[in-house]
Amino acid sequence: MMAFLAAGLSLAYVDERCGQIPPNREQCTGMLEFILVVDNSWSMREHYEGISEFMRLVTDSFELDAQRQFSPRVSIITLSGGYQDSKTQHAQVLHPLSDDADSIKRAIDGRPAPSRDKGYTCISCGLDLAASLLRSMKRREAKPIIALLTDGEQTVWGLNHAAMESSDELKNAGAEIVAMSLGTFPRAAPRVPWRSEGPLS
Repeated sequence: MMAFLAAGLSLAYVDERCGQIPPNREQCTGMLEFILVVDNSWSMREHYEGISEFMRLVTDSFELDAQRQFSPRVSIITLSGGYQDSKTQHAQVLHPLSDDADSIKRAIDGRPAPSRDKGYTCISCGLDLAASLLRSMKRREAKPIIALLTDGEQTVWGLNHAAMESSDELKNAGAEIVAMSLGTFPRAAPRVPWRSEGPLS
């Protein structure tokens, strides 16, 4: 069962219905940039369909409206990499920040299944890609939130220390991070207390 390990949401630009991931019953209408970072390594193969459904649920939980200036936007990043893959190959943008729910769900439906050749988990790679996405696409007034879903710890490119460093950099830049686990995930969870020391620009 997915368990929230850490959530420190002080949502300055988000309505009260955005306080849960995903919001319960009602759609979130706040102006935010929400990035879902999902482990898609080989160990997640038994959860593939359930995670796809979860991503659709998350997308439906936001009132995405291209005609509304302050619509929330959603992006999905997946984590999977092989032994010989470079660091940049260990995280993939499944869909960039968007307020087009149909386009996001088409990307979810086309998500590659976990592969035995892509068995490594690089959490820091996903968080660094999320930071890059925010730097290039974030609206100035929007609140950035990153939700991380994995069943384990970082197994490559710096191990858990790198994951925690990347999470600290995002938090220091003003982002909020929520860690969700399908397993024990004891040390890789972005550590608390949360810090917000400056805007991400």
